[in-house]
Amino acid sequence: DREVVLTAVKQDGEALRFASEELRADREFVLAAVQQQRTRGREPSSSGRHLSFQGGQYHLGARDSFPGALRYSSQHLFGDRDFLLPLFQTLSDKGVGKAFKLASAAMRADKGVVLAAVEKNGLALEHASEELR
Repeated sequence: DREVVLTAVKQDGEALRFASEELRADREFVLAAVQQQRTRGREPSSSGRHLSFQGGQYHLGARDSFPGALRYSSQHLFGDRDFLLPLFQTLSDKGVGKAFKLASAAMRADKGVVLAAVEKNGLALEHASEELR
């Protein structure tokens, strides 16, 4: 149930891991979950762990500023321009850098997406395609 899961994610972004795959892959739902976390005053990644995506799974390590709700979202969303652009508006500069690093190669070569990322975090340029560097 969208309302139940959104309420749980509002309380703790990591609750998204228990949501259905359908909700974890839903662009609007994941963006709403991230916004709800930020609105509630929770700085992204209250657990302070680093996020990377390998072998179809997210892995957590050292400190990071990535919203908990994104840890369990579907990886295909990071190849969706209509997900990334509003996401960058929601995230802190550090969060944008982390999200852009996880973006698909096509998104890292998309001039509009790259501009949106580097406007918030100039260091995101490191992950842009060679053609846009």
